[in-house]
Amino acid sequence: MKFKVHLTAFTEGQIRVVEVPDDKSTGDTNEVLESIYRYGQNEVVPMKDRCSLSAGDAIEYKKKLYLILMAGFVKYLKYN
Repeated sequence: MKFKVHLTAFTEGQIRVVEVPDDKSTGDTNEVLESIYRYGQNEVVPMKDRCSLSAGDAIEYKKKLYLILMAGFVKYLKYN
């Protein structure tokens, strides 16, 4: 499954599409967000033109944005 992440921490709003294996993209919200974060690391899935996910970036998941914190995530905002 593919997820959009807004790279707001170090780039001005670039989008990185993170592909997570189907077996890692189900479960409770925190488990899915952890998988998105993991597969958004260039050490796991290299992407030359985008930086790794980091604190301050926002993950789109189930029509909500989740802000990546230094430890964990926080629901940031709903959108349509």
